[in-house]
Amino acid sequence: MLPLLRCPKSHSPLTLKNDRLLSERGDEYPVINGKPILVKHVLPFHVNVPASEKVSQNIPHFSVISFIDRRDAVVLHLGSGNVPSTDPRVISLDVLPCEHVDLVADAEELPFQNNTFDYVESGAVFEHIHNPLTTIKEVKRILKPGGIFYIDTAFIQSYHGYPGHYYNMTPLAVESGIVDDFIMMQSVVPDSATPLVSVTSLIDRFLSYLPEDDKAKLLSMSLSDVLKVMKSDLSSKNPLLSQYSEYAMRSMAASFVVLAKKPEHYEDRVSAILRRGRSESEKWHLLKQQYYEARMEVMLRHHEVLFYKRLAQEKNCGPQRIQEPSPVSHLLANCAVRDILDLDSIKSSIQRLRATEEDLKKIREQWITFYLQFSSSGK
Repeated sequence: MLPLLRCPKSHSPLTLKNDRLLSERGDEYPVINGKPILVKHVLPFHVNVPASEKVSQNIPHFSVISFIDRRDAVVLHLGSGNVPSTDPRVISLDVLPCEHVDLVADAEELPFQNNTFDYVESGAVFEHIHNPLTTIKEVKRILKPGGIFYIDTAFIQSYHGYPGHYYNMTPLAVESGIVDDFIMMQSVVPDSATPLVSVTSLIDRFLSYLPEDDKAKLLSMSLSDVLKVMKSDLSSKNPLLSQYSEYAMRSMAASFVVLAKKPEHYEDRVSAILRRGRSESEKWHLLKQQYYEARMEVMLRHHEVLFYKRLAQEKNCGPQRIQEPSPVSHLLANCAVRDILDLDSIKSSIQRLRATEEDLKKIREQWITFYLQFSSSGK
């Protein structure tokens, strides 16, 4: 890969020395377990093998589309997750150092020379990218003239994935915002994403969040009767949503409302951050992104605690001396960033959120262990 790579900071070629990649101006990047870590700001998740719950493998194996038949073609699997490929033409790139990843990098700053690839494929990735319009500019930059880009991205899908799920795109958004000035060769709904997939996936997820009794009741009813129950009250006051967690509500909501206040001296303080240099500005934007991702992770872990607790209770496992988590609204308030224009304040909030997530994971594991022990005992 080395001749194809470039420094994500200076955009200059790289040389390899003692398990580190060096740019012409002296920027250094680690190579860990044979994987170059080519990101501007190396964070723990870039270099540590992720937990299984945060690893994506939505297909068993990656194969290059059939009409890319040249043996010397150069192919990028963008956002590969842990999907393996045995094709020597393929470079697997992801933001996490999964087992089958060749290169760790951010999609918004692809560490390759211009006009490098004959084919770039991205499947179930663009919804997880913080800035997809920046990413598509990078994809177009690294494709050779005549090179081909394949994108399969979410439209009618509920919230999913790690480290975040940012954008679902309509077909028009993909055609006009992503394809844009490229020559569109094909635009179709694949068999893996028909309206039946959308509807059944949403129904399955909706049912999975319900208590077992409510789920069984709905499944025993006709479709028309189910719709009557749902449409009788579409608000959060519908009894079907009485045990929905904050995460469950957010993951399937039709829309979302946010109320936000402009800080005092906003322009002056933002200008002050920008004057400290590009590196400081990038750190600020990265910290903000990490803060909101960590906040969502806390909601997910809190949901998992309630979910596994409910499973145990539905099995009549009996009372247990397992710590009851605080309401998620209290946890988020305790971890809220006090000054979004201060980097140290954001770092402090991220630390509190991650500590809270670890506490919730411990409670979750207690409920899982108890449930499994009870189930295995045959009671």
